[in-house]
Amino acid sequence: MMLLLSFSFVSAQNGAEIDFNKYEHDFGRFPEKNGPVSTVFTFTNKGNTPLVVNQVIASCGCTSPEWTKAPVEPGKSGELKVTYNPAGRPGTFVKTITVLSNASNNRIELRIKGEVETPELLRAVQYPVIMGNIRLDKRSIQVGEINSSARFDGKILVFNPTNKALNLKFTGVPRHIKITAPQMPLQANQTGEILISYDASAIKDWGVRKDDFYILYDNETRMTSDRRITVSAIIKEDFSKLSQNQKENAPKVEASESTVDFGSVSVGQKVSKEIKIKNTGRAILHIRKITCGNSAIKPSINRMSIPAGGEATLNINLDAASLRKPIAENLVIITNDPSKSSLPIRITATPNR
Repeated sequence: MMLLLSFSFVSAQNGAEIDFNKYEHDFGRFPEKNGPVSTVFTFTNKGNTPLVVNQVIASCGCTSPEWTKAPVEPGKSGELKVTYNPAGRPGTFVKTITVLSNASNNRIELRIKGEVETPELLRAVQYPVIMGNIRLDKRSIQVGEINSSARFDGKILVFNPTNKALNLKFTGVPRHIKITAPQMPLQANQTGEILISYDASAIKDWGVRKDDFYILYDNETRMTSDRRITVSAIIKEDFSKLSQNQKENAPKVEASESTVDFGSVSVGQKVSKEIKIKNTGRAILHIRKITCGNSAIKPSINRMSIPAGGEATLNINLDAASLRKPIAENLVIITNDPSKSSLPIRITATPNR
């Protein structure tokens, strides 16, 4: 038995052993027009007899291997060059190359991968939004937080893939948004920009606000949802010019409750709770806006201006007519308190089935 084990061990140690510096290569993204791409896999004979690579088999005719055919002595290295031809093959690819040799590990599988860009594919990536006969890079503009006296400039990139010029027009544009398109009419197979200027000082609104406008072209007149562009902003009152004295004498908002829990509510039931909104500051507190993302929650307040030391009653009404799952929403009170312009009240409820 000992003799048999020793023989097996020696046999395993005698022979060639192939080892590659890498077993996969990623070409990344490259244009088809650049032609074939190549990479070199280096292999080393880690065994103790000459290594011979007998055959290299590619999984596709688009992949061509060239390799060192002479025997590779122990400790020496050879090369396997793999070339991929992208002609007529847009998109991602993964190809295997099987290496057959006289090594103890006589079958090795290598991989190459990448993504071939064509002009059409590149346009689809850059302009993913299809809007009728044109393509856009996006269908919404995120202004983010903006002071009520500030402006924001953004843009949407547009591409005309047709073989004729298109005259874009913009309708339903709110008065605080201005749209310009310097490259109009947009020529065939040309790109352009839709420039959007947002003037928060032109509206009297605070908190989350969404506005829409529509892109039409040529003789179109109908505004449909597939032509809609949405502009979203969070408008905050500008307190940056207040002096230290004005800040010290400003209004201060406080709520008697930070959470309102309706508990278990029967579907179809209408319930209401009230909390007090207090002004503990030294100037008049103005309630700018009360918002909630859930349409089942309808707030009402008995006064929008609260004198120093005064309070108002906020009624929070819950209509459970369509309540199907638990509610956990923030009702947000927006005020002219510079230290707490947004006061959240957590609203929770659970449907009773």
